[in-house]
Amino acid sequence: MSEYFFGATLGKKLLRLSVTRRDGGRISFIQAAGRTCLKLLPWELTHLIILVPDPWWNVPEPPYPALVLIPNGMILLYIVFLLLNRGRRALHDVPAGTFVR
Repeated sequence: MSEYFFGATLGKKLLRLSVTRRDGGRISFIQAAGRTCLKLLPWELTHLIILVPDPWWNVPEPPYPALVLIPNGMILLYIVFLLLNRGRRALHDVPAGTFVR
């Protein structure tokens, strides 16, 4: 959410980058929240798969181990999108209507 308050995360600030709307203006709170949610979706989905209903390390055999392929596929999709887009926009930038400049 620092992208909403400061226009960038600490790492982006260090690289002199900022997150903007398509027209170059400041992003809204909804854009920042949506962008962050989409960015973290594979990570959080992995947590849900591994920890719910019981953590995998507490059961003899995980109930659906193949479900881990879903977030891994999502990460692969994010990478392919970046490559096809030549690094100009990440997948979470498109629905949020944002750019990193």
